[in-house]
Amino acid sequence: MARPTKPAAVKLSKLVQFRITETELLQLEEAAAASGMTIADLCRSRIIGSKPRRQPADPIRREQIAALGKLGNIRSDINQLLKDRWAYKYVTPEQVSKTFADLETAADAIQTALSNGN
Repeated sequence: MARPTKPAAVKLSKLVQFRITETELLQLEEAAAASGMTIADLCRSRIIGSKPRRQPADPIRREQIAALGKLGNIRSDINQLLKDRWAYKYVTPEQVSKTFADLETAADAIQTALSNGN
């Protein structure tokens, strides 16, 4: 089932372009980074007072996102190890040890992030 289309009033369908100097671009990028917004969201919020489309992640949330990314990589590694094991009968003990060490590291990072370091 396809995702339903957004109403025209909500859909961001128009493009606004303007030229700025290199210095202005750096200032704009710094202001956006400091506020945790994209450049488009910063401009939209300053000019028309709209709320940002997405909120910046707090440090704990960023740690959790990074840990989940590592888990995804490890899942892929384990999948490849199993595929190699069953298809080619070849997986070195070093590969298995490294994958499980990575898994332990990611699990520790998630535990730390969830417990807020306590």
